[in-house]
Amino acid sequence: MLTLDQLISEATTLPDAAKAILIDKIVESMTGQTDRDILRERVQKAQERIAEIDSGAVQTIPGDIALAQVRQLIEKTPGVVGGDACIRGTRIPVWELVEYRQLGASTSKILEAYPQLTELDLQAAWDYYHSFPNEIAAAIAANEAA
Repeated sequence: MLTLDQLISEATTLPDAAKAILIDKIVESMTGQTDRDILRERVQKAQERIAEIDSGAVQTIPGDIALAQVRQLIEKTPGVVGGDACIRGTRIPVWELVEYRQLGASTSKILEAYPQLTELDLQAAWDYYHSFPNEIAAAIAANEAA
């Protein structure tokens, strides 16, 4: 079985059409874990991105570079929010955003609640969560226990 890093490395070498199919399959597999509105939103966003690439409106960049850019939006600072991973320049912990999403909040609802954040900030939070799920789960559990 591939590690997450190996899977990402392999997936980023696929042609764009194959990536789109992979995205669709991943989203389909998440139907048991997320509500239908969030799923529909993710599919719509993926379709919009595919159309932008196909039209030439945006250029693709290698996945490892994109991932590195997104990860720069997350920081951990000792003494700030207990050293938890936060959106850079804020005191908003990743675990809080993940918990809000798990409770069924859509991207637009989260951005409404946190107007200082952007969609890119949320994408960075989701990426961090998928890279470090145990850390985020522990932070959520610690918060619930407090």
